[in-house]
Amino acid sequence: MTLDKFSHVKGATNLALGAPRWPPPADVLEQVMAERQSELHQYSDTRGLPELRDAILAYHGLSDAPTVAMVTAGANQAFVNVALGILDPGDKVILVSPYYFSHLAAIQMASAQAVVTGYQPNTFLPDLDQIQDALETARAQDKPIKAVVVTSPNNPSGAVVPPHTMHALVELTAKQRAWLVLDETYEAVLHPEDPPPTPHHSPPTTPPPPPQQQHP
Repeated sequence: MTLDKFSHVKGATNLALGAPRWPPPADVLEQVMAERQSELHQYSDTRGLPELRDAILAYHGLSDAPTVAMVTAGANQAFVNVALGILDPGDKVILVSPYYFSHLAAIQMASAQAVVTGYQPNTFLPDLDQIQDALETARAQDKPIKAVVVTSPNNPSGAVVPPHTMHALVELTAKQRAWLVLDETYEAVLHPEDPPPTPHHSPPTTPPPPPQQQHP
């Protein structure tokens, strides 16, 4: 609220929180009401309902893959689960600027250290050279980076990482034996009248692009 008030006074734009101004779809609300007589309010598998997890894997085309899905109470809990699950105190994590502020909070909660790398000024896309330099420098100091965090579509810039860059990140982190943590919360939040020049790309479900379709 303070940021909103300040932005009106100074003529700035508040990019701190992306809260939709519209209600949930009517059919979703109707389904919730229809389920109120079920046993869904009882204790259940902490990973989420099996049928929901199966539906999530099917949505991503991973039904036949040795992949585990977990349902969380929002993306923030999902990222906290990841941070607490893979990070030890003192670990280093690359955050690509501009980054989502809650990612930094989760890393700090795990007593880990954030290493911020920059972006390409004309596209807001991750600067691969800076990421590679940070990974190699940390390994040379015998303090390797534990994870690299990338949000696509990005919050707050909205930049969508193209397939070629995403697969370069996959190869780079694999070579350095670092986790690549992808936050894809906004994959479906696209304005219908203004589609992005680059579609959302998730490497676990999409093969690398052929050379002629690669983008910088």
